[in-house]
Formats: sequence, C-alpha cells, structure tokens
Amino acid sequence: GGKVWYQQKEEGDPRMRVSFETRVQDNVSSPQKIDYLLNKGWLIDRNYARKMEINRQVLRPGEKMNLLKLGEGPFPLPIGQKKEDVHRLFDVRKLDKATDDPADTLHIELTPKPGTQFERKFASINVWVDLNSAMPRRIQTVDKNQTMMRGTDLENIRLNAEINEADFKLPEVVGADWQRRDEAFEQ
Repeated sequence: GGKVWYQQKEEGDPRMRVSFETRVQDNVSSPQKIDYLLNKGWLIDRNYARKMEINRQVLRPGEKMNLLKLGEGPFPLPIGQKKEDVHRLFDVRKLDKATDDPADTLHIELTPKPGTQFERKFASINVWVDLNSAMPRRIQTVDKNQTMMRGTDLENIRLNAEINEADFKLPEVVGADWQRRDEAFEQ
C-alpha cells in the first residue's frame, strides 16, 4: 500500500511521487518502503531497506515531454489520455464484469499494437476505470513474456486536491551506508 501524488504544472512538465509502505505478494503483506519521484526530467528511485537511491535523467536537459502520456514516455499512466491516442497504440477491448472487480468500474484490456514501444514491454495492460470519476481504480500489467503480472489498486482518489511542495519532497536520509548514484540521460 502507499500514496500517489500527481500534478500537471504546465504542458509537458508533470510531476509525480509514488510512495509505497507495504508490499502484498501471494496475499501476504510485508513492510517495504520505496519512493519514486518524477520531476523536471529526473526519476529518483529510492529503496529504504536496501539503502539505495538512483537518480536517473529520463529527459535530455531542457527537453519538455509528458513522460506519463501514452506514446511519449516510458511511464504509461492511463490518466487524462485522449481516446484516439489510446486506440492508436493499443487494441482496446471491454471485458465482462467479474465478481472480484472493484465496485462501479469498467474493465478495459489494452493490447499493444505491433511496432509500438509498449509491445516490447507488455503483453497487456488491464485498467478498471471508475464510472463516476473516470480515474483508474486498478491497473494490472503482464510483461511481454507473460511471466510476471503486476497490479496496483488505487483508492481514496481525490481530484484537484490541495498539493504543495512538501508532497514532492522526499525525506532526508543520511549515513555512509547509503548507496547513491546518478545516471545521465541515455538514448
């Protein structure tokens, strides 16, 4: 479980923080603190248990791009995407409601079209869209080899909530036992 903060500051310059506190695997929950912060073309990946932080430059210096927009960046997030953009990149199929679906949602399966960047990473992306807010409530991805499925449930979604600078500031960590490295932009 964890929290997500997303803010569209200006066109081509969104920022997002994902902070996990627990991990659930095979219905077993265990503490696992991990932070991701995407801001100004850099992605900070911090694992507190391993005491490791990697700061990756995901855009060229000065470049503007919505890294969360389907087809533009490596982090596809099905929020605020135009219908035609989704159909250009994916075959879209509405699936029948199942008993374990989140309440008041529509289940959509996205299968990457051949030649797209997503075809190299995913066999499918399943999204359960809230019928009231049109926001994703559950996302499941299956990797290209169909050997790993990852899922995230999004709850307590608040649109246009008050967000401030502190929400995008990671806690200070100190100590010689922390490993840190920067990775410059790679083509």
